[in-house]
Amino acid sequence: DALKGGLPVLTIGYGDAFANRVGISLLNSLDGHQKNGDGKSQFGMPLASLLVSHSRKDFVNVAVKIATNPTLAASLKDELQHRLVLNEQHEQGPALDTKMASPPLFDSVRYTRNLERGFQAMWEVYSQQYFPMHLIISQF
Repeated sequence: DALKGGLPVLTIGYGDAFANRVGISLLNSLDGHQKNGDGKSQFGMPLASLLVSHSRKDFVNVAVKIATNPTLAASLKDELQHRLVLNEQHEQGPALDTKMASPPLFDSVRYTRNLERGFQAMWEVYSQQYFPMHLIISQF
């Protein structure tokens, strides 16, 4: 919700915590949603590189840097808003630029299609009486 509201979200990029993995996934999803397709932000690097910390000390340092630098905080908010606008334009019709490589962050239609494909694959495994197995569902 914070990202959708245009607020920068920090996360720690290590450990097995579910919240960390979700945060990293959400930020990486936004990174691929750039016109040039390389995920670089106005800061010259992927947004996740700025907002995913690799230690608690780094996490605190980045949080303090953003909190004490209104210009940086405003730039991060602008960058997030820009990416969310691209996402909304994508959901309303064909992508404006075919180089947008990553799936949109809040594309519920695509998410639902992929989830349904997962359910179909599970049913096929069950109905064929195969042993339980890991399923990898490619996204489209």
